[in-house]
Amino acid sequence: TIASISYSLLILNNGQFFILKKVAFLKTILLAFTWAFSTVIIPASNEIDINSEMVISIFLIRFVFMLMIGIIFDYRDIEKDQKTNLSSLVAAFNKSQLIGLMLGLLILNSAIIWLMPFQVIDIHKFILMLSTALCFLMFILSLKKRSYYFYYFLVDGIMLFSAIASLITTL
Repeated sequence: TIASISYSLLILNNGQFFILKKVAFLKTILLAFTWAFSTVIIPASNEIDINSEMVISIFLIRFVFMLMIGIIFDYRDIEKDQKTNLSSLVAAFNKSQLIGLMLGLLILNSAIIWLMPFQVIDIHKFILMLSTALCFLMFILSLKKRSYYFYYFLVDGIMLFSAIASLITTL
């Protein structure tokens, strides 16, 4: 759909299209938005009011979490992006600014979780906060060169852990 086409255009041919090279940083934001939309808004659209505070809170939590995951993967590719002159989200920041951004996202997500305007059991809030904290930890660990397994088992594993643990706490 529109998000898939937009994402494809941003990564197609390494962003060699004249304008796409300058807006390639949107790839990470678009990916986080698409993931949050497809895992929160679409499933909620048949069950409850998608404009409810609950759905908006869950969407924001998922969006920030996925943005953090995307930043980790973008940081892995920063040297390649710089060589190809591709404007990625992480290339806009130096390392200390990026740590500050990720810390800000950690705090933002924790605040959204803590201040959820609806009743959620404490263990579910804990799982969401733990997932966000683990994501931040993986980012700190990713500041050094890491293997393929680090990204595809540990970083992606945080998404799986968050999903399974959230499902279990809602049973």
